[in-house]
Amino acid sequence: MSRISARLVIFLCFALALAVTSVTLLSANAGMHSPQVTYGQLIKAARAQMDQGKLDDAFLTASAAIAMDEKRWEAYAIAALVLGAQGNNADAVKFVDKAFARAPEEKKATLSEMKDKFGKAAAAVQKPAAASADALPKEARRKFEVLVMIAQDADKAQYQQERVKLLNELMAKNTEFVSEYPDNKDAWLMRAAVAIELDYPGIGWQAGKKLKALGLADSDDPKVGKVMAQLERKGWLGGSCPRRDWSKSTTEQLKAVADAGDADAQAALGDAYYNGSSGLASDNAQAVAWYRKAAEQGSADGQASLGMMYLFGEGVADDDAEAVKWARKAAEQDNAVALSILGFMYSKGRGVAEDEAEAAKWTAKAEEAVKSDEVQKKRIAEVDEKLKVVEAVMRGERHETKNVKDGSELVFIPAGAFMMGCDNILKSSGERPYHQVNLDGYYIGKYEVTVAQYRAFCNSTSRRKPAQPSTSNDDCPVVNVCWDDAAAYCDWAGLRLPTEAEWEKATRGGTDTDYWWGNRRLLCASNWDEVNSRANVGDYVVKVGSYAPNPFGLFDMSGNAGEWCSDWFDGNYYEDSPTDNPKGPDHGEKRVFREGLNLGTCGEKQYSFFRFSLKPGINGINTGFRVAKDAPTKKP
Repeated sequence: MSRISARLVIFLCFALALAVTSVTLLSANAGMHSPQVTYGQLIKAARAQMDQGKLDDAFLTASAAIAMDEKRWEAYAIAALVLGAQGNNADAVKFVDKAFARAPEEKKATLSEMKDKFGKAAAAVQKPAAASADALPKEARRKFEVLVMIAQDADKAQYQQERVKLLNELMAKNTEFVSEYPDNKDAWLMRAAVAIELDYPGIGWQAGKKLKALGLADSDDPKVGKVMAQLERKGWLGGSCPRRDWSKSTTEQLKAVADAGDADAQAALGDAYYNGSSGLASDNAQAVAWYRKAAEQGSADGQASLGMMYLFGEGVADDDAEAVKWARKAAEQDNAVALSILGFMYSKGRGVAEDEAEAAKWTAKAEEAVKSDEVQKKRIAEVDEKLKVVEAVMRGERHETKNVKDGSELVFIPAGAFMMGCDNILKSSGERPYHQVNLDGYYIGKYEVTVAQYRAFCNSTSRRKPAQPSTSNDDCPVVNVCWDDAAAYCDWAGLRLPTEAEWEKATRGGTDTDYWWGNRRLLCASNWDEVNSRANVGDYVVKVGSYAPNPFGLFDMSGNAGEWCSDWFDGNYYEDSPTDNPKGPDHGEKRVFREGLNLGTCGEKQYSFFRFSLKPGINGINTGFRVAKDAPTKKP
């Protein structure tokens, strides 16, 4: 952006801000409905100001008209005439060019004459020095009052909606300008004023910090003092970035405010992506991106959340040093989550030298910080739960956690080797050979996904609800689900389907027998009574958890619904599959479907290493699934 164009952007921004504010004040003083200011009224006012010799006011009014509708030509032409009358012919030429590009054919001859006139005048005089980017032109700092514009009464809600729209457009232009000229005092004052009007706490707090840094806290200028006093009343001149309840805002509104630079909105958008809320799918990479934007602006919530992501390795490679760095920044603002993280890091020697005294100090500060802050109290409880999970992972212990989005209970399966498949020549060749597989730690659903959970997904995504067996209820496993639907559910919940290797390790429960309880079928061990199944095909799904769990604490790993896995199926895959974390072939026609089928004599096919496959679009009376997710990769 050139210095001249920067000046013009500020002209335009101030004109719009003052025009919107002035109309509001005029309406309030008149005690009547707020008028709907139109483009035509602004043009009429600008021409009247020119006739009265009020050239500065005419330029600013024309600028407000440009902000309202930049596709029309008249306001550019008026601005050019004003600049030419003031001797600023070079800028006048630029405005004539803009008018010419938008004007109808019958007006272009006149505009060409104007351009020729201003061009010759500009060439005849020495080009003035470029405007300073450190201060706005004198004209733009003048108190500007829009002429009283008589208009029809308009619906107040409609006017307010239009006003907010214009102010948001102004904020977007201002965001571009302060990025290029970060120390422009007048631009930051305007940013603060618009943030106050729109109640954007993150932007207001950001502007307050900057204005203090620029030395305006003790300014004698009454206009500056008024803005600083408003910031002070709102609590936007110090402390932590203030919070706003964004739960009633639409996703589009939240994104728009975050894009405008509101650190509070950016942290809230990070939370929405992390939790898969506000109509957004869970996306840790997006969460990290928005947390980082908020953190770099000084938001304690953003800094603490970014530190948390580094600590748990979610959406970014785990990095203890980065976790400590961001937690320290947030701790300076007494953020309880950050204080708690630092206590944990010192207690475990993670990213810092192990120090029990320091750990106790930071933990005590965290406890003090949450006493008067319910929001932080809730967040620190969530973090403490996750820290316990990290400790358990480090020790290689089995433990359970819960997924916030869909309520799935998840059991941690520690990293390690197990024997997969079989060496029984009487079994299918696709189940041989018996081979060792090494898996990283992971989580898998304690239960199969239920009818109630799947209905919540369908309601949230407007997806078709599959028909269920006549004896089914909300606590039974959902069936009649194809692979594509199961994968979509997992994306919505921020989870995934288990790989075939993960599924088999989980169902074996640490055993090497055909079934987790031994080598013989037991009708009492799971839901696969073949006599009843023959008579009532598909009606014999039962409530999840009705039978005893396996040694890993997992229910219905043999019986009840069959379960989809993430892998493509290949009957020869075991012959040369990877030893470490196999994920199946790169492509195929069918997906792996495990646990056998609760149909007819299929109970005999429910041994731990039984393999089956179905086309991903197939759904049937026994096609269900359970969820899985990656575990933190932290090492002791």
